[in-house]
Amino acid sequence: MDYLLHLIDNGASASLQNQIINAIKFYYEKVLGYPKEYYFVDRPKREKKLPVILSKNEIKVIFDNVRNIKHKCILMLVYSSGLRIREALNLQINDIDSKRMFIHIRTAKGKNDRMVTLSRYALLLLRKYYKSFRPNKWLFEGANGQQYSYRSCNAILKRAEPYMGIGHPHKE
Repeated sequence: MDYLLHLIDNGASASLQNQIINAIKFYYEKVLGYPKEYYFVDRPKREKKLPVILSKNEIKVIFDNVRNIKHKCILMLVYSSGLRIREALNLQINDIDSKRMFIHIRTAKGKNDRMVTLSRYALLLLRKYYKSFRPNKWLFEGANGQQYSYRSCNAILKRAEPYMGIGHPHKE
């Protein structure tokens, strides 16, 4: 308890505090073989921060400075439809419903499917992208028709940051 209070006094994040509590429990129960016990320790709650809202001009600056159409499409879907990076990368061609203007997100967070709206501008951009790249299975394919990598997508977002004038708002 003294150690946890020391962490709190020195500004440890809620996530670090929870990680240390779990590590201590693991050590006592799994390593030392003590019986499972319930500890009366208040778990810190994670801060709920509001997302950064960019102005129309800031959004325009970002998209004006992205030249690669695949990169622009990924950013457009993440931004306009509120997708997580993994959700955008997991999209297959048949997940885009251009007649009803929806995107079918399969096994999203919590392993749930969901439908999100597809903006008209995103659809026009996707059509232009599709004519250029002709992906087979994944909407965004990397080398050899494989799914585009999360790492590459993060690099796209990192390159867009200077135009945002803020820190990285798209962490998962």
